Amino acid sequence: MFKFDNLAKLLAYQRDNFSNSKFLNFKENNEWKTISNHDFFNKAHAFARALKKLGLKKGDVVANYSYQNPIWLIVDFGSILAGGVSVPIFNNISRDNLFYQLQDSRANFIFTDNPEICHKISLSFPHITIISYGIKPDKSVDLFELILTEEKNIQENQLQAYDLISAISSDDIATIVYTSGSTDKPKGVEISHRALISQIHDSDTFFNLKSSEIILSYLPLAHIFERMVMCYYISKGLTIYFVDDIKKLGNFLKEVKPNLLTSVPRALEKVFIKIKNGVDESNLFKKIIGKFALQRALKKPPLSPTTLIDKLFDKIIYTKFRQALGGNINMIICGGSPLSQDLENFYWNIGVKIYCGYGLTETSPVLASNCPAHHKFGSVGKAFPSVSLKIANDGELLAQGVNVFKRYHNQPDKTNDSFNDGWFKTGDLASIDNDGFVKIIGRKKELFKTSNGKFVNPILLEQKLIQEITFLSGALIIAEGKNFVSVLLFIDLEMLNNTKKKLSFNGNNEDFFKTNSFNEYIQKTIDKINKNLDQWEQIKKFKIITKQISIESGEITPSMKLKRNVLEQKFANEISEIYQF
Repeated sequence: MFKFDNLAKLLAYQRDNFSNSKFLNFKENNEWKTISNHDFFNKAHAFARALKKLGLKKGDVVANYSYQNPIWLIVDFGSILAGGVSVPIFNNISRDNLFYQLQDSRANFIFTDNPEICHKISLSFPHITIISYGIKPDKSVDLFELILTEEKNIQENQLQAYDLISAISSDDIATIVYTSGSTDKPKGVEISHRALISQIHDSDTFFNLKSSEIILSYLPLAHIFERMVMCYYISKGLTIYFVDDIKKLGNFLKEVKPNLLTSVPRALEKVFIKIKNGVDESNLFKKIIGKFALQRALKKPPLSPTTLIDKLFDKIIYTKFRQALGGNINMIICGGSPLSQDLENFYWNIGVKIYCGYGLTETSPVLASNCPAHHKFGSVGKAFPSVSLKIANDGELLAQGVNVFKRYHNQPDKTNDSFNDGWFKTGDLASIDNDGFVKIIGRKKELFKTSNGKFVNPILLEQKLIQEITFLSGALIIAEGKNFVSVLLFIDLEMLNNTKKKLSFNGNNEDFFKTNSFNEYIQKTIDKINKNLDQWEQIKKFKIITKQISIESGEITPSMKLKRNVLEQKFANEISEIYQF
């Protein structure tokens, strides 16, 4: 059992119990840099002392607006060790969203590696102390100058961290994490040390990772899922590599060859699409065999008896598919949004174990997860040991536990609205079977009711469209109050070339979208999907959207989910055209 009850004690625990010279690894100027677990403690301790000298008082807010790497973690743990409240902010959100979070959290300090934002912050928030890394704007102090100064001070005066650690209670707020705001303005979720520590203990009960594991981290640390999992990795002294650009994930997988990574479904969808496109681009013989193997992996019930053809596919096809993930993956832990059943089948059948879980920012985040000891396909697993779950009369999943957040920052009414007799309302419809496995049906507000009184689950349809139409950045089902189901298809221009080759088109994209072959290709794919749907679920019309959507422009959340309300408003005219008589 771990001997720590807050994150400051976790920092000391990993120093005292491990000696990992390759603890944290990241690339800078295309060269690997490494920070040992002891150096991690020393730098976080020094930064905490520096913050105290800069005037930080217990409970002051330190915003962290930077790219995820070990420097991010040093700032995060140093801020918490100093008695501050760490506020992680996604480094690719809009300026308005950034400023809203700084204002709402009443930030006293901000750390950033973004030179463009420093001047804007200094003008709009002159009271905020800016701490920077890798840049030298006029109105900031350099992170490593602060750390170097304090490391000397600590050494000369033989300072320990015990005075800082003892001032922190497990009931203190460790962090305020802003929800991604897919339906409303972001809400600041106040999470205590106790909540996060309970998640670390529960994660170890479910997964009990060995110290030899090699981890690749690509998800933003501002996302509570990756943040909590990172705390668990730290508690086990694991070796962690950080991806410096999500677009290079494939290269990092091949270079690092990790045993484990955490992921969101969208990234796994993109890996699948690249594998599928690779099959399509093969010569005729390899294409025929590859397509057969691909369909077998998608449709074969995982863990069903292995046939001779499965063994053959594994030897000549699936081993190459696994190479797309580095070749050494033991497991992938998936959360953030639902993973389609087909893709769960696919990864298990090619020899990559995926354990799907479920949670929310408000629950720090995990409520339930599959794991090696207990797993059921199509579910999000069993409740974590510290979590209690039940189903309300209307089918909504309710949760209790020490991991549940304290309150929304500055929003008491929304806090009160989120609980029913002490149970947190997740907003998701779910079922719990006799074995305790949880199945998520869909968001309570996103189960669409057509004008004919029939219910449509948009997530399942959107997943299938993205899986089958490989050049999409997103698909948005329209059905609420409508007399038939339609969809907006958002084109990812970078993924379009493969389809242009398939349809033997050599012109520009604009002309391609006007061709009969392009529209017939999409219609045939939708017809194929419709064959397996009830009549009222079938997609009757589609609209191609060529305008690019992104996190930066506000249509996608940092966890790669579409902002449904935003997109419905932005493309209201296109939706109206679909339903015109």
